[in-house]
Amino acid sequence: PPIRPRMVMPAAFRLALFAALLGTLAACTGSAGPPRRVWPPQPSIQEMTVQADGSWTLRVRIQNISTVPMRYERVEATLRIAQFEAGRLSLMPGVSVGPNSAETVETTLIPNAEAARAVQDALSSGRGVRYAFEGEIASSDPRRTDRFTHQSVLSPVPGLDGVLR
Repeated sequence: PPIRPRMVMPAAFRLALFAALLGTLAACTGSAGPPRRVWPPQPSIQEMTVQADGSWTLRVRIQNISTVPMRYERVEATLRIAQFEAGRLSLMPGVSVGPNSAETVETTLIPNAEAARAVQDALSSGRGVRYAFEGEIASSDPRRTDRFTHQSVLSPVPGLDGVLR
């Protein structure tokens, strides 16, 4: 039989090939998934219900737009209705919110007279009322405190007396 020459790989080429394979393997196993991005949450008023005694039950929506779960421990905020300061809120929600998700917490507020009149006018006329919600929200995991400002409109809900969304 004919003698076939044996291919000899130079040592430098073998070392380079080994390094390339090792680098590829490290890139595959070193990936920790998608990047962790933490953004300030977006609290807002999801729903307001005017109670018979004049107080308001507020459903505060806490939206986590981060790519990691967050645990919210404290919300200190001012609620303005139609440019009148309705009152200050101090919440201790103690709620964990998944990535790109939201949770709601309820609280009660006794509004000042001007804000209460603005809400009653909106309910009786069937029109919306502008609101601004601003303050600070603190999370324990990850530990941080963020300022927030949210402005929107609350509109009467047909068929539900005293409810605005």
